[in-house]
Amino acid sequence: LGVSVQSPVEALRALERPELTHVQLPLNLLDHRFEAVAEARLARPDVTIVARSALLQGLLSGRVPPVRFPRAGEVDPAALLATLGALVRELGREDLVDLALAYVRGEPWVDAVVLGLERVDQLRDAARRFSTPPLDAAARARVREALPRCPDELLDPSRWTFDDPPDGP
Repeated sequence: LGVSVQSPVEALRALERPELTHVQLPLNLLDHRFEAVAEARLARPDVTIVARSALLQGLLSGRVPPVRFPRAGEVDPAALLATLGALVRELGREDLVDLALAYVRGEPWVDAVVLGLERVDQLRDAARRFSTPPLDAAARARVREALPRCPDELLDPSRWTFDDPPDGP
């Protein structure tokens, strides 16, 4: 029996239910809201944790320009993407997708990662990326240190609001 949750509170409640053996939750390199869940998971090694939204609805693909990001408090999308690009180079990753997936895959309390794919070439690319080493603890700590704490308005797609897009490409 499993549950898909949106918030850390829901995840912690799920871990209290002995009949639940699978929990799916959103997790990506910007989202530190689930740190308490990682600790609570230690008491429930029988629970399979599945991460979704590793690419945050595509925002962490490197293909979304800053002007297309949702409004998110004081977060500057251009600066955020620049920091992510610097981390890609510093940590020797192929690109932002590789960094984002390697980060989530490296979390020791996460058992699986779900990706939304539409084409066979995306499946092949995902399989190739999942065959590379995940980020180790030191690299994940470096990512957390380099990135700002992001508000729920960015981390939770159900709360996204957008400015009017600029004219042109």
